Amino acid sequence: MRNWVIVGAFVTTLVTGPSGLAQEPPFGLQWGDELISLPKASQIYEMENITTLFYEGDHLPAGFRDIEQIVLKLCKKSGLQQAVSASRLLSGEDARGQFASAYAEANRRYGRPDDGDPERGTASWSKARVAMFARLAEPGFYRVFIVQDGPAFEACVKAES
Repeated sequence: MRNWVIVGAFVTTLVTGPSGLAQEPPFGLQWGDELISLPKASQIYEMENITTLFYEGDHLPAGFRDIEQIVLKLCKKSGLQQAVSASRLLSGEDARGQFASAYAEANRRYGRPDDGDPERGTASWSKARVAMFARLAEPGFYRVFIVQDGPAFEACVKAES
């Protein structure tokens, strides 16, 4: 199992701080890592070629005050190939701030997004395989999501079909 301390810095800043977005997955992992090297999940869902691991509550490291859930998808032949983080419920102002911070860092790292509308809370960088968006979760509250795809994710999804 990987050390959760290594994990904290990446995923916490994924939504909350300036060093957030990166092409590497969270938990100090590498694309292609297998199930046996991952921390214990809250839930596991298996469907043909893809195993989905959910991390929430006590299964998230301490200090994840703005992250409510992390979802990792592993493909049978290519290991870890997708990481998704979902923020806790945020007020509109807090969600705009979280999104703006992560968006600014992504622009610094990857340049201007090639898709999305940042004013409406969406952006993606296809070469970096990173997308982010803010969504209304309940009246007056939003979640900020960041999705990172590994290099073999498309092939994995196609194999699922």
